[in-house]
Amino acid sequence: MEFDKWDYYLIFISMALFFGGLLMLGYDLKPTGQIATVFVAEQNMVPQPSFNYGQCSGNPLMYCFRGTAYDPDGGDILLYTWDFGDGVTVRSTAEYMDHIYGAPGYYTVTLRALDDENTPNFYSKTIHVA
Repeated sequence: MEFDKWDYYLIFISMALFFGGLLMLGYDLKPTGQIATVFVAEQNMVPQPSFNYGQCSGNPLMYCFRGTAYDPDGGDILLYTWDFGDGVTVRSTAEYMDHIYGAPGYYTVTLRALDDENTPNFYSKTIHVA
């Protein structure tokens, strides 16, 4: 394919930070300065999970967990996956979870959150079960 000098396009990208994200605006300009196309691409941001925990009954091996997660780009959290560090993993839409450990010890608990754009992220904390 052959191009003459007027068939070339100047393409440039401008970027702006907003709410911790990245917004990219692309302008496809003809040599005459007319805008041929405009596109907007927003960076998908990962969800931000976290949790708190504590003993929740007279049983010293029973712990209650309260997870939270938010999506910085305004999406919804669709799924939580709790890994209690003792071989038990639970997938749920619930933010609250109770778990009974088989023995005292140190366990690394991980909460994974999946947002509505299928973007996962996780938060881990080592707990002492006594």
